[in-house]
Amino acid sequence: IMPVVALARVAALAAGSRERPTLERLRVVPASGAFLSREDATALSEIFPFLFNLRLQQQLNSVAAKRAIDHSVPLAELSNLARRHLKEAFLVIKRIQDGVRAAWQLDRLA
Repeated sequence: IMPVVALARVAALAAGSRERPTLERLRVVPASGAFLSREDATALSEIFPFLFNLRLQQQLNSVAAKRAIDHSVPLAELSNLARRHLKEAFLVIKRIQDGVRAAWQLDRLA
């Protein structure tokens, strides 16, 4: 979830937006064209609730099993379809991160 939140936060700042919720940030960012394309913002807007729901479901399962709540989602407990969607989500996030890194020449800062 954090990579999506971070991308949305930076994109909103670059766009001059004062929105705070992640999905609202992703909604307003494409209009500025300053950071994320409409397609990337849409992809992140779809990925965010998917990741959020995976984590929430795991936390609810932990409560029901009287286990400590954390932010991890054991892959072994996911269906094949959920694992496939998760892998695709991570690939999309990485592609967007790589695009931002190249566009803003962030590798030069290292």
